[in-house]
This record gives sequence, structure tokens and C-alpha cells, in this order.
Amino acid sequence: KDELIELALANRPELEANKLNQETINQKLKLAKAQRIPNLSVSAGPDFVTGDTGSTGVFFIAQMQVPVFNRNHGEIEEAEAKQNQLILENKSMINKLKTQVEHAYLAYLFQRKILSRYEDEILDKTKDILDKSYKSFELGKSPILVSLKAQSDYMDIQLDYIQTLIDYQESISMLERAIGAELWLKNILLV
Repeated sequence: KDELIELALANRPELEANKLNQETINQKLKLAKAQRIPNLSVSAGPDFVTGDTGSTGVFFIAQMQVPVFNRNHGEIEEAEAKQNQLILENKSMINKLKTQVEHAYLAYLFQRKILSRYEDEILDKTKDILDKSYKSFELGKSPILVSLKAQSDYMDIQLDYIQTLIDYQESISMLERAIGAELWLKNILLV
């Protein structure tokens, strides 16, 4: 069961999507924190003064915005809140996934037990009863109604067996959906 849960954690696309969303939010948070530091802009160049004196020189300009009111607090808090939300969603998805895998695995075990009971006991016994009722009728020891009832019961058991096979296959399918992969592709032996 633990192997199935690990496989589900590795294969489920919603967990991968959440992980990618967390990475995106982490990058947005880093950007918002970097943008709260003001950019310094520096310019330099020649300065020519025309006229009678005709002097030349050099000028330097340094410019910086002073973030008095906007230090990106809103963007940072929004990114942190989204980050916390994604972490909680991830924990919730993991718990839900574990529950789905456990439920599917228990359903599989239950259906396998029923199927083995049919194959190991019930089918052989009902066939034996049917054969004995035919022989009893042929020997004149029982009326035809006994044989017909045994045949009807045998057919009902066969139909129940077929339904059990369907339920068993559905439990395997449910388990495969829960882990996000086909069991035979992963070479998993379910015991």
C-alpha cells in the first residue's frame, strides 16, 4: 500500500501543477521583494556652454526614487498569502490522494477475496450439486423440479460470478485512477 501511495504522489498531475504554481509564486515573491529597493539611475556626459566664455565641462546626474509610500508591501503580502494557500492546498491534495489510494486498495482486496472464494469454493460446489441433481433425476430418485431448481441456482451463481469479475476489474481500474498509472505498466504485484 505504501508503494502505491508513493507511486500516486509521483504520478498525479494535480500535485505537479501545484508544485509548478508554488515555483511561480516563489519567483513572484522574489520579484516583489527586489522591486521594493529603488533603482539608482546615473548619467554622465559632456557639458558645452556657448557664448563669449565658451567653456566645456562634464556633468554627472544621479537619480533615485524614494519609496515613501510604496514599498511593494501589497504585492509581497499577496504573494506570501498565495504561497501559503498553495502549501495548504498541496497538503490537502496529498491527504485526499492517500485516502483515495487506501480506499481503492481496500476495495481491490475485498473484491479479490470474493473472487477467490467463487473460484476456490462456490463454483465447484454448485457444479457438483447440479451434476448430482441430474444423476438423481436420471436414476428416478428425484423429480425434474429438483434438477431444474439446481440448474437455476447454478445459472444464478454463474451470473453472480460474472458480476464479481466485473466488480474486481472495476476495483483495479479505481486503484489505477487513484495512483495515476496502469498497474501492469509499473509491474506492481498486488498482494
